Amino acid sequence: MVLDPSRLIKPHQEIYLVDQFGLSFIYDSGKKLFEGLRSHPMDVLLLFLGDGANKEALETLCTLKEQNPDLPLIIATQEGTAELDKILSFSSMGYLPLEWDEDRLAGFLKTQGRMITCYALKASKERGLGIEERSVEEAIAHFFAQAKERLGVFEFRHEESKELDYSLMKRFIHTAYNNFIEIDPKIQGLKKLSEAKERFSEALGIQYRLQRRIGSSIAYNYEEIFLKSQPLYIDTLRALQQSIHKITLYQKEIGILSAQMDRIKLEQKGAGIEPESREDLERSFKNVNRRYIDRVHEVKRLQEELGALEKRREELWERDFDNFVRIFREEAGKYEKEANALVNRLAYRFDRILWIAARESRFVRGYFAQGMIEGVFSSKTYLDYYVKQLDKSLYSEFNHRLISYRQKMEEENAIRVALLGNVMEDLAQEGRQMEEIDSYIRVEVFTASTLERFFTKLQEGRFEIIVMEDVVGRSLFTQLHEQIQERIASGLCAPKKVVIARHAKEPSRIRQKAMKLRFDGVLIVPVTREKIKNLLLSIA
Repeated sequence: MVLDPSRLIKPHQEIYLVDQFGLSFIYDSGKKLFEGLRSHPMDVLLLFLGDGANKEALETLCTLKEQNPDLPLIIATQEGTAELDKILSFSSMGYLPLEWDEDRLAGFLKTQGRMITCYALKASKERGLGIEERSVEEAIAHFFAQAKERLGVFEFRHEESKELDYSLMKRFIHTAYNNFIEIDPKIQGLKKLSEAKERFSEALGIQYRLQRRIGSSIAYNYEEIFLKSQPLYIDTLRALQQSIHKITLYQKEIGILSAQMDRIKLEQKGAGIEPESREDLERSFKNVNRRYIDRVHEVKRLQEELGALEKRREELWERDFDNFVRIFREEAGKYEKEANALVNRLAYRFDRILWIAARESRFVRGYFAQGMIEGVFSSKTYLDYYVKQLDKSLYSEFNHRLISYRQKMEEENAIRVALLGNVMEDLAQEGRQMEEIDSYIRVEVFTASTLERFFTKLQEGRFEIIVMEDVVGRSLFTQLHEQIQERIASGLCAPKKVVIARHAKEPSRIRQKAMKLRFDGVLIVPVTREKIKNLLLSIA
């Protein structure tokens, strides 16, 4: 590899390098050199510094030597070597003049050949010219391993399946968040909201990186994921690059040699040329013509070789392409679905905690009242406002999807609560109070006469929260506990919260009973708005 920021390398030097090494790469900046290193091996670095120490080139060189301390290095410069030794904190293989010729470099490489060979062998092992050959399935599994690991960090219980379609709702979620933290900056500092936002952002990052990786063309992914894990394909690709590089340089040399022959012919036609000079011109013409013919034949041979390599590459490409496409699309679809579900679940959680916080902020409530924004405190409020402003004649497919989603989003994410007690009127009032606090809440009330219907619905997994008055009957506690344990043992969805609204004069007995049966807690009657809010927050 050649780092030549000032383009000092001469055509004959470049041609010699390709003859000597088979394949060389010339870069005019350190950035391009590092990019090239990702896809091409390096055995020797030839650095052109010109008349002075180019700062960028020296910084690049120092970085390279830190990463590859044994890297064979040759510096071509007019600068005094003593001056460079002061600047560089390491020793190089040696220095060459900028106008080095083939014999000079050949002799230099010969004396340092052992060092170059040792480095090449060591580097080839590290970068794995022993490439680990993988099957299509193994290559694809390796590609998705990172996504699988990151997705595996997020664990959800069976019942935590509520989602918001983030692709449809993101504008409303982010608009609400930005509005609320501007209206009441304290909201941003709430611990539970910050944690939810952090997890949500992490999930969005996973989704973005996955979509970016699988969003490349199938041909690109096929080559990068599978073919570049096949040693035969890598060898063919390198041989192709080498042939193309040589053909390009040799054709450039043919042009130079052709111009030299034309110049010699003109000189031969000139008047008054001495016989001795004419003989010199004849010898020069023969030498140049011989090199010209050699290069023409070499280019023809390389073009034939290139055709064979292209055919082999095409055969290798076609061999596993269809199988790769099938498996890759299946796996990509699976991981994309997982990532989307993760984002949608965490979007729901973040949005829900955000709106619970907003309800408790007098500044946000005042903002809604001042703006005469009606409706429950949820993202549906912003969604409804947006839909009302739409021109029905300009409905897009997206807006049609949005309107359809509006009708089902709250029903899909409903939090179903069972209220058990003795007095239907009191239960109905508490139910309305709950539903006013959270638009997702759906309350069903049960008294002693409808307990059979309650247990039937419990078996169906209908409830996430059960609030029961202790006066309903102590035997009900045990029966409810048995039902819940049966559902857990069967791997079915059990309630997230079972709380007891205490009426008894001896609260310690009820509390002990609740703890013994592993119910979540005890609320003291009356069940206030604050208590319900805390209950809802506890399952958010």
